Amino acid sequence: MSSMPPGHEEDNDDDDPLPFVDVSDELRAPASEAGLHPHLCATLERMGIRTLFPVQAAAIPWLLHAEAAGLASDLCVCAPTGSGKTLAYVLPIVHSLLSRVVCRLRAVVVLPTRSLALQVRAVLDALTAGTHLRVGTALGDVPFALERARLVAGRAAPSRAEPDGGSSLVDILIATPGRLVDQMRAEDGFTLQHLRWLVIDEADRLMAQPYDQWLPLLLESAYQTFAGAPTPATPPFSARHAQPLSADRARATGVLPSTVRKLLFSATLSNEPQSLAALQLLSPAYLRVGSGRFAMPQSLREEQAICARALKPLHLATALGRLAVAASAEATLAARALSSRKGGKRAAPEEPSAGGGGGGGGAGGAP
Repeated sequence: MSSMPPGHEEDNDDDDPLPFVDVSDELRAPASEAGLHPHLCATLERMGIRTLFPVQAAAIPWLLHAEAAGLASDLCVCAPTGSGKTLAYVLPIVHSLLSRVVCRLRAVVVLPTRSLALQVRAVLDALTAGTHLRVGTALGDVPFALERARLVAGRAAPSRAEPDGGSSLVDILIATPGRLVDQMRAEDGFTLQHLRWLVIDEADRLMAQPYDQWLPLLLESAYQTFAGAPTPATPPFSARHAQPLSADRARATGVLPSTVRKLLFSATLSNEPQSLAALQLLSPAYLRVGSGRFAMPQSLREEQAICARALKPLHLATALGRLAVAASAEATLAARALSSRKGGKRAAPEEPSAGGGGGGGGAGGAP
């Protein structure tokens, strides 16, 4: 799109099948000027987040503009671990749903591991505290019947057809692929017919694993078409300068967009059409943070120890022990955040990383 904020440079390399925009590592933006709902601005201020990181400063305005203009376009983001990807998609989703009246399942966030999902849950709990929005999880950490009762209201006569819009108890669902498949295959009120947002976090890992064919099943359940129209074929990826389609333009041109906006986030996301074809992306935009296609996170620290050969195992064991202590501390913080949430208090969590730990962030910056 041409409405990208400053700090972006369009890449014209014809070897890339998807058009993409490079986002400068120096790009920053005040959180209060991102166009977010006042509740979110106030919440970010209480969390000490006053400045958006590059991935957030690029993705959030893009998504807010696309939503406001009714543009049917998906977004792929390649950004290093610890760069703030979680807030980049969570904030626009919450912003768009704060005006909802009836509780329907309108956003699904899929992650490869339970630990990552719990961290995203803590972020959403912090941002939705004091609102009418409800967040749920499908992670397999509790018995299926209990999990189901938290997501779907009981029905006297379960039916797979849900003309009344289902009976969801949550607006946003955070799930791992396997348990999401279990929920979709059950037959008592769970429906994706109102889905507006589909986030695939750690997309490279999820796309590499079939997980009982979770993606085709999810798209089959969520894909919406206009009345009487057949399901469209996968949109082409070769149209380098294709612009996002509005619903009116889509009808006029015969291209039928999905009502679901798909967001892919990963530190090593490919833009090869063969890798992304299964997602049925529509006029996708591709953001890449940093000058390199695959950038190392700034929070990564490299150390070396010069020692005698016989002492190498000892130094390695010491280094691994320090890493284990750090990982344990991060897990404790996540557990405390969830515990305080259950006790009626909300905690401001950190950005999850690919390994389940928190990412680094500067003082006054976004997690």
